[in-house]
Amino acid sequence: VVYAQELFPGKIGTMSGLTVGLAFGMGAIGSVALGSFIDAFGLTPTMIGVAFLPILGILAVLLPSDQTISKWNES
Repeated sequence: VVYAQELFPGKIGTMSGLTVGLAFGMGAIGSVALGSFIDAFGLTPTMIGVAFLPILGILAVLLPSDQTISKWNES
């Protein structure tokens, strides 16, 4: 939320609302998707698959920083 507010300093309330709304919307979409997976594959295989999702978050640490991307854009 703070990052979005820093990007648009004149529209703090709008950016807060959009950010929180997007988070709730993505949560709703995620619950529908998980329900579909549970219907298709069963509860246990879906929960095992979901247990591996944090690995994607760990891999996000390997993404380049903003400074690195800026250097790439300059050259």
